[in-house]
Amino acid sequence: MLQTQTAAAGKELHTELPEHRVQCSDHEHLHMLHEWQLVSTRPAQLPEDIALEPGAGAQGAWERHGDMPMLKAELEEWEKVLTTERETLQQEQRTNALTELKTSLNNAQLELNRWQVCLEELKEQHQAMNIWLTKLDNHCELLSRLKGNLEEENHHLLHQIQLLSQ
Repeated sequence: MLQTQTAAAGKELHTELPEHRVQCSDHEHLHMLHEWQLVSTRPAQLPEDIALEPGAGAQGAWERHGDMPMLKAELEEWEKVLTTERETLQQEQRTNALTELKTSLNNAQLELNRWQVCLEELKEQHQAMNIWLTKLDNHCELLSRLKGNLEEENHHLLHQIQLLSQ
């Protein structure tokens, strides 16, 4: 049973490690999306952005700002995809955990059934031995009576022989 539990834990670790890595990757993508959303919602800082980029004029900044709604929509779509994938992964994890629990329960039920069969066999053996012991007790009692009767008869015969020899 310990081996079964150890194997189940190893299998669970083996299946959960890649899923954990996917979740970390999803988390990183969501973090980047959040940062991008923070940047894209600061149009008041656009002149500062222009000043930070040497060689980029106001036209380049406005073009980038004009692409922001399209980029934002694309990032929102990515967010939806990642959310859907995360939900699917979580559902798969729940399904896998439920399947493993059902398997463990079935294995435990099979082991319980085997032990119950063994217990019934032992009960039958115990009952058979009790019957056998009762029979032996009865035989011993009968033999004891026979011995007593034979001793009494032997004593009587010895007494008869002594009377006849006198």
